[in-house]
Amino acid sequence: MLSGWLVGIWLFPQVPPLELAILATLLAPTDAALGKAVVSNPKVPASVREGLNVESGLRRARERLPR
Repeated sequence: MLSGWLVGIWLFPQVPPLELAILATLLAPTDAALGKAVVSNPKVPASVREGLNVESGLRRARERLPR
């Protein structure tokens, strides 16, 4: 996410850094092992934790679909 944010700052200097951070977060793939610290952290708002948890479940379900 950090590298995506830095590239965003370089490519789009007119966009506010907070918006670029949100975009980098949305575009970064989630990993269940890495996301566990965020999903279980009570400092992170419940709506954000729930959204990440749902996204992770949808990603796993999509990976199991036949191709």
